[in-house]
Amino acid sequence: MDKTLTSTPLPMYTDNRGFLSSFWTPKVGTFVEDRYSVSKQNVLRGLHGDPVTDKLIVVLHGEVEFFATPYHKNRKDFGKHTFLRLSGEEPRSVYLPSGYINGHLCISSECVFLYKWSHYYKGAGNQVSVAYDDEDLNIPWSISDPILSDRDRTCTTRFKDIIYDN
Repeated sequence: MDKTLTSTPLPMYTDNRGFLSSFWTPKVGTFVEDRYSVSKQNVLRGLHGDPVTDKLIVVLHGEVEFFATPYHKNRKDFGKHTFLRLSGEEPRSVYLPSGYINGHLCISSECVFLYKWSHYYKGAGNQVSVAYDDEDLNIPWSISDPILSDRDRTCTTRFKDIIYDN
């Protein structure tokens, strides 16, 4: 997959107690809300997104497979996808601009996934959703039968149906 996003290693200050790290400064973006999810192994969340919200994400605990792609046809990175393994043991942040869909699969026994949002969450009805197993995206998830929310299990929307160009 041609990566559209990069992950940035976080500075770690380590001693005999563990480590301390920082993953956001105002130069990275302006955020108004922090959200986090705790997932058990084989839980897949997504694919979701919206046209206005930038996100900064980091895995605080566990390991996930993370996928993201832009759905705005006029973006220079349209048609390119990012698929990364992110881990709380080797923390990295990913800046996700608005107009991307994203999802993550917990591949360890438990995962804590933190998002900083540039706009307040206004509910699932204000987001786009795409089927996690969309054949056009061909995401290489490591399992074929993940644990899904009702929203994600019943989603039949395909990526080609949410592409916009205005």
